[in-house]
Amino acid sequence: MRTTAPLVVLSAAALLLACNGSTNSPPKATLCPPGETAGPGGTCLVADAGTPATCTAADKPIGTSTAPAAQQQHLGTFTVGQSVAFDVPANTASVTIVEQAVSAPDSIVFKPSAAASAFSLDNTAVPLVVKDPSGNTVYDDSVFPSDPTAASVFFASDSPATGTLTFPNTTSGLTRWASGLPSGTVAGGNPWTFTVSDFAYECTAALHPGESCPSGGTATSNYDITVITKPTSGSGGNLDVNFYFVATTASSQPLTAADANAGNDQDLNRLVQTLKTIMNAAGITVRTVTFKDLPSAVQQRYATGVDADQSGACGPLSQLLKNADRGNTMNIFLVSKFTSASLQPGQLIVGIDGTIPGPSTIGQTVASGAAVSVADLRASSTLCTGAPHFPDANQQACGADVTAFIVAHETGHFLGLYHTTEQFGTSFDSLTGTLPCACSACKAATATDICVDAIPAPAAGQEHQMTVKECTANQTTCGGGDNLMFWELDVGSQGTIAAEQAQVMRANPLIQ
Repeated sequence: MRTTAPLVVLSAAALLLACNGSTNSPPKATLCPPGETAGPGGTCLVADAGTPATCTAADKPIGTSTAPAAQQQHLGTFTVGQSVAFDVPANTASVTIVEQAVSAPDSIVFKPSAAASAFSLDNTAVPLVVKDPSGNTVYDDSVFPSDPTAASVFFASDSPATGTLTFPNTTSGLTRWASGLPSGTVAGGNPWTFTVSDFAYECTAALHPGESCPSGGTATSNYDITVITKPTSGSGGNLDVNFYFVATTASSQPLTAADANAGNDQDLNRLVQTLKTIMNAAGITVRTVTFKDLPSAVQQRYATGVDADQSGACGPLSQLLKNADRGNTMNIFLVSKFTSASLQPGQLIVGIDGTIPGPSTIGQTVASGAAVSVADLRASSTLCTGAPHFPDANQQACGADVTAFIVAHETGHFLGLYHTTEQFGTSFDSLTGTLPCACSACKAATATDICVDAIPAPAAGQEHQMTVKECTANQTTCGGGDNLMFWELDVGSQGTIAAEQAQVMRANPLIQ
């Protein structure tokens, strides 16, 4: 099992919108994924052991892929620990493995060491080991690489009930398989294989010394397995997007599919225009954009917002995302707001991603999309002309452009991208083409707080958080602050996308 300790744990889907909250700017915002809640300073916290939300199996539906028939293999139901063989045709650009829980616990209780406190952890579904046709191990979930860029495959996500692994997603993998993944077939006797697994199974089979699971471990869980292969000939192309109206108004103005689809909502028009501009930089054309009104019962359930403190497959966000339609689309749920008891004054959660990567081509699961708040959609509309207007030197921004940035950021996560630099400047993504920004080298000389990897370690509340300004100061040694996938959005953010990031995005089966 590879996991991080509780308390101040940054997830790959967390993004801080660092604005001053003036009348010309959206307020501060923290984006956290399922399994984590927003805490002080834009951090994301893993909850201590407690009683997770519960629900029936019917509340965790199993979706089916709408990828072309030649690109998908629905292999059936398997028990954790079983080895599954699958085909990879010649000239395959990427492989996506999707595990969907038929019967599995939603969470476990984990102790990282004998001296540490136990805490609740979502039961992430992820293969234990993946091997190529020659028997080489290309991924092992029990080993966390010291350098993610050198690993063939990388995974660091939270994905209870529905887990997805898409590769290649590292510099090493992109280089190793530049001409396509090795082909192999079950019929030919040399297939690819992987071991069905989740954290609950790893509790019984792959714990490191000192680790333990006081409860939740089991070797009897069953998962529905689908493998999706994307040909090299389809490594670029189009992205279709569905926006679902959970909120019915934004800044007291109605939000309706009829108006949006007719082009009568200028703020949504601007959002789509800016989203297209950002995605074009990755060689992706946002093709069909469809707005949909969710059923009134769903809108009423989330009328006061989405509770971000209750996570997991049975939490409010996951239960919202399962309303995504079947189809090969990026699903964005537009909600009125997120609520959380963990927020500092002036903070506002504006978006949460289902998981990284998402179950592309499979709708109607608890991870089939992302939710974004419309609280800032109509802010400072007078700035919404010409090129995208992200936060400028005066901390002014077009609200629709900022919302589009967040939608694009969450789409990047869904397509398999992690943050270029995480919050504390001690961990980075799996691509060498995105510049890292290490706290030890890039923290401003005027900053009085302390890098988390300093000796002695800083006291709580004194941890330095990397800023866009620090990470755009020197594009040789301290870069990446302008990137779409940097952890923070602030003055200097441009939504740039590196070549390797674009490769990972285009290789995802969501892109056709």
